[in-house]
Amino acid sequence: MIYSVINNKGGCGKTTFSFHALTAILGDFTLLEIDNSNNSARVYSNSATLKRNIVKSVKLEDGEAAFDEAMFSLLAEDSGNIIVDTGGGDDTYRVTQLLLESTNYDECVFIIPLFSNRAQLQNALDTYELVKDRKVIFVLNGANNKEDFVFWYGSSEYDLPSVDPKILNLPTFFLPKTHLFDLAALSSEVLMDSAQMASMYSSTREAQEDIAKIAAGDFTEYRRILGRYRISVQAKNYIEENFKNFKTVLKTI
Repeated sequence: MIYSVINNKGGCGKTTFSFHALTAILGDFTLLEIDNSNNSARVYSNSATLKRNIVKSVKLEDGEAAFDEAMFSLLAEDSGNIIVDTGGGDDTYRVTQLLLESTNYDECVFIIPLFSNRAQLQNALDTYELVKDRKVIFVLNGANNKEDFVFWYGSSEYDLPSVDPKILNLPTFFLPKTHLFDLAALSSEVLMDSAQMASMYSSTREAQEDIAKIAAGDFTEYRRILGRYRISVQAKNYIEENFKNFKTVLKTI
């Protein structure tokens, strides 16, 4: 299956969802990054999660043949789950058109992330028009429930209408706000990397004892490693509490 994360504007969480969320949700994947202005794969250069999988970066300024070659190699290798992280603007439009032309209905899911402000809502709706006849999932970033997205679901309190009911009925995933994505990025890692340390221990007490041995009497080092462990526990809990819901959403399309 191909999961293409699209939005015709930047700053909507495409790369965050591609690198931090989808990589954790899918487990095994090939990630194809298409962006003329950034190279996020380099930003996450310490990621063991990415290194265990295949990551390719393509610039559309090199021509559509570059995209075709990358997709051909992935499909020929039977790469399983393919994540396509598009850039904004023209990148989104061109990549989406190429995918629409080269994939069947059941082969590709288009994921449209957005934040809660009004401008982002319109960008998401404009992007949806490109793929409205295909499988689509909206990702509402920084949201725990419908009340966090008044411009999407409407509000009687503010006398705001909702988006078209047909769009409201499409599969939608809430991605709660968290500082964990940024904390992982500080170490040039993705969220799944942060969660790995917590998986090594059955309890906090076991972790503390092991970390004390590693620190070898250095309290500053003990505190540093313990801080990483606490972040790891939060990352593991975030993945377990939230990403299983996305798998449920996938079953509805």
